[in-house]
Amino acid sequence: MKLKICSEKRFIALKNMVSCGGLSSAFSIDASLGDFILLFPESGEGSLSFTISEDFFSESSENLIKADLKFCYFIYAVFKDFGGYKVVSQKKTGGFLSTVISDNGLKLYLESENNSYISELISPSPEIKEGFLSGEKYVFISDKNRHTVLDSSLNYIGSFYANEVSEKDFTFLSGDLGLSGRKTLCRFSIETGKLTLKSVSKVKEDEGYSDGNLPFIFLESLFYGEDIKNFLSGELIEKKEFLPDFFRGAIGIFPPRKDTPFPMLIYKKCENVYYAKYLSCKVEGGKITEIKLV
Repeated sequence: MKLKICSEKRFIALKNMVSCGGLSSAFSIDASLGDFILLFPESGEGSLSFTISEDFFSESSENLIKADLKFCYFIYAVFKDFGGYKVVSQKKTGGFLSTVISDNGLKLYLESENNSYISELISPSPEIKEGFLSGEKYVFISDKNRHTVLDSSLNYIGSFYANEVSEKDFTFLSGDLGLSGRKTLCRFSIETGKLTLKSVSKVKEDEGYSDGNLPFIFLESLFYGEDIKNFLSGELIEKKEFLPDFFRGAIGIFPPRKDTPFPMLIYKKCENVYYAKYLSCKVEGGKITEIKLV
């Protein structure tokens, strides 16, 4: 078994209490069933430990995010700040108080007179706004490229990622630069208490693509909700309405790695545990004629 481990802090990893590579923010170690792995920050304060069991990559673990990527197993370790929490910032926004604290990472606390909302943060200085849509008040949180929408009672409605966001009547127009390099605009609205993707339009046209990267361009177009018929052979065009169901459950996509021609899809098994499938396509004459998940 090959483990790739990374952390938000530099740390030392010990396998069965024997040094296995020193300090790094991301590195691989070889591990076997029954091995005991000990991780502790470079500061030496606190530690994380776990044993590689048969169910390790099927069950949730405290302070660990795990993924079976087939070519290796990935672990992200989250270390607690042992010095206790501290308030990073606090301010009043509209009818609620927002507080950012450092406690096992950055966290945002929103409080109104009767309700509260808590979430982890990417940035120590999120932008928080109030707005209205069809007479209803909503709260909009921008945390770097992650954008979250809450209702007026601070209940979670939805999140999306975008590099650019503009707001008009609190309907969001997000410019999201896809991994293939194509520029798309995704328009969101709020319907029946849920954040809904309304439409997708292409801003930067495709600049041509080879048979080799056609599977990922197709996959990205499918996830963006674009028309995919130009990528498909005649037989698959007749079945295109069933293709979203074929990929149902995937929460993320990644382009092929250097050592494989297959795009990767990520699925959630349970809390903080993930696994991968790979898209294998047969391409003839610039069209996809066969699709398989491996």
